[in-house]
Amino acid sequence: MIAAPGLVIGLAAGLRGWVLAGMAPLLSYAAGGLTGPWAAAAGLSFTPLTYAVSTVVFAAIAFGVRRWTVRHRRPAPDPGLWARRGHLAVLAGLLFATATGTAAALLGLGRIGALPQGFDAVYHGNAVRYIAATGDGSLFGTGHVNWYGDAAPVFYPNAYHLLAAVTYRLGGVSIPETL
Repeated sequence: MIAAPGLVIGLAAGLRGWVLAGMAPLLSYAAGGLTGPWAAAAGLSFTPLTYAVSTVVFAAIAFGVRRWTVRHRRPAPDPGLWARRGHLAVLAGLLFATATGTAAALLGLGRIGALPQGFDAVYHGNAVRYIAATGDGSLFGTGHVNWYGDAAPVFYPNAYHLLAAVTYRLGGVSIPETL
């Protein structure tokens, strides 16, 4: 859910190589993070189907913008390919960051199915479950899991929760494993 939609959108926009790989998660979060509130405003539930349709719409827009800009602008000079050692250096950095992040997460959790009780992990777990159960992708929707009586609605930017809710609905694993 984090890579594939962004790859589709990025390819449609003309991105390639490491730029595409780096932008894919950001484009996925942008598509999901914008679709949730827009769907809620239109009275639609945020579901895997909603996210898939929005990915196609965002890809079509990216493709259209790319076609329009290519026609109305001179092409930039080709920067050329990187040397093999450049690709290997980026790959080594990516693998090191992945190993470090995985080790830190497992050190903090103890095991992958655990839900840490510190900070606000419980809120995030409940927010994912709430969106998956209700389809409420609005900007104030996750406030329902942490509502304090007559207090003003709680705004929380929820792109992470929206993509995690789709993953949870499609994955068949627990909320802690989804997080």
